[in-house]
Amino acid sequence: MKPLPLLVCLLLFGTLLASPAAPLPPSLPSSLPNAVKEDDLDFGACKILRGSDSEPLDAQSVRSLLGIAPAPVAGGALKEGETVQYLLVFKQPLSIGTILGGEGELRILKAGAPLPINTANSSDWLAIETPRQSAPRFAPLPPGTMTRAVLVSAVVSRNNPMFLRLIVPRLLNHTPEAGRQRGFSVHHRALSQRSLHL
Repeated sequence: MKPLPLLVCLLLFGTLLASPAAPLPPSLPSSLPNAVKEDDLDFGACKILRGSDSEPLDAQSVRSLLGIAPAPVAGGALKEGETVQYLLVFKQPLSIGTILGGEGELRILKAGAPLPINTANSSDWLAIETPRQSAPRFAPLPPGTMTRAVLVSAVVSRNNPMFLRLIVPRLLNHTPEAGRQRGFSVHHRALSQRSLHL
């Protein structure tokens, strides 16, 4: 897969998602296969967490969050600017290469973690570190990742609704690295030739 066409697809995809007036696309570009299908989701176990409190995340909101359905994620009693966590649970461990979207903390459930899922038990989770970058965030997971749950933070915003895309390929956003390089030519070359790396 050539980097430039992939970058163009992602930039277009990100622009659509960033626009409040634009509907969510029905699916990812064919170059970015979705790691999660509706039948993979354990809707009854998906939750939204606010501090130490949690409540069920309805099936329609889960579909919307993942781009399976076009309707916006239900806001309920959430307050503008409030930080929440979304717990997405799958019926079986799934192979995921990259998580696109979200902000702040991102964790995946470790293989062999006991059920039912305990979000408070840090030893059950692997924290994914990502460099500071512009939206949408690219979070490549360790090679060969298989997980049954994802826990991701987000800040509630009516103008910029939360979205997540869990995709099969491992992608890396080189823009933060390029920004630390000295000289325009180095920066330009990094952006044009190395923006994404499978």
